[in-house]
Amino acid sequence: MPREASKRIRRGFPGLSLPRYEIDVAKGLVVGRTATRNFGHNLACGATEETIWGLSSLYVYLTSAEQLKVSSSVPGTDIPASTGAWTVIIYGLDANYRIISETVTLESPGPVTTINSFLRVCDVQVMTAGTGGKNAGNLSVKNNANTNTLGYIPIGENESHMAFCTVPAGQRFIMLARQGGELAAKVSHILFYIREYGSVWQLKRDIIVKDDHFYVRMAMPWVIPAMADIEVRATATAGAGIVFGGFAGFFEENKW
Repeated sequence: MPREASKRIRRGFPGLSLPRYEIDVAKGLVVGRTATRNFGHNLACGATEETIWGLSSLYVYLTSAEQLKVSSSVPGTDIPASTGAWTVIIYGLDANYRIISETVTLESPGPVTTINSFLRVCDVQVMTAGTGGKNAGNLSVKNNANTNTLGYIPIGENESHMAFCTVPAGQRFIMLARQGGELAAKVSHILFYIREYGSVWQLKRDIIVKDDHFYVRMAMPWVIPAMADIEVRATATAGAGIVFGGFAGFFEENKW
């Protein structure tokens, strides 16, 4: 590749073809841009709106940053020297919407309290485990009062699958694709919401699906500002729907 073309990739030159550009972003070759995809599943979606994540409920966001509690539903099997999960890493945002993370060593009976205070939990991953290679129990990250689940890893999945995120301060999110589906022959409504900072939730797109799925590559990407919340929700006629959904794109520093 010519030297000048290489420089343009690293600087995020807008003249590059979009497919090639997306690949370079995903590889981490474009300065100031970070690729991401957020998807989840709800295996028992009700007839009223629920978030598409590991639980059958509507997600409740924190209004101020606080230390979090981390625990397993089967504490003795998710601790160091066990066959299950040993450590997890929490990715999130602090009180100023800046990116933070923390690695937590699981304990029995738990919960373990984080050192850092989080305003948002964006992802939770198992980092080390015993011979089983995965979490033996459901892993939960909750608020400091241990009453509200903010991150959740179902048994054996090693990562939270949550179809929501919050745009960090100083960045914007470029949404390039969205997807969803339903697998239990229930007419289901997949809803894409955005809540800009200081505002309210707004429904930006919805699709009705039954025993089918969809993938939309967006001809005109959505540009979502800093500190906005993005969430995919669903309803299932008569309840008991098996739904999944999510979105993909990249974060971009506002200076570009």
